[in-house]
Amino acid sequence: LAERRSPKPEVVGSSPATPANQSRSFKPKTWNGLSMNRQMRRLVEREERRQKKQSQDKRPSARAERAVTPRKRPVAQRPPFHTRLMIFLREVRTELSRVSWPTRRQLVNFSVVTITTSVILALVIFGLDVALKQIVLTLLGGIGSG
Repeated sequence: LAERRSPKPEVVGSSPATPANQSRSFKPKTWNGLSMNRQMRRLVEREERRQKKQSQDKRPSARAERAVTPRKRPVAQRPPFHTRLMIFLREVRTELSRVSWPTRRQLVNFSVVTITTSVILALVIFGLDVALKQIVLTLLGGIGSG
């Protein structure tokens, strides 16, 4: 497995370009005199941000007020079927007008290539079928007659 290394310069020995050496002074972050790992540091920072936000926002935010009193949205009426069908057909016509259609010559060439490929493939499969049938009949014929 490949070793995953951090590109952060504050992490000692994070890459071969900056190998671990004793000249760098790395001081672990502490909280109330206790050293913390990365997970504990994140939890403490998240808690500090939450407390700071609560102290700044003594009143409920506008977003919280909106959540308490939801707005009533008008219910949209669905158009009748024939109107939706006409809109759909109009959109289809618009999309088809944007299609880059092949020329007659391109269409003939593509058709010839497709038909030729299909015929050749059918002949190959037919030949394999006949050959394999003869092989199976020869093997079974030798077993049945003996």
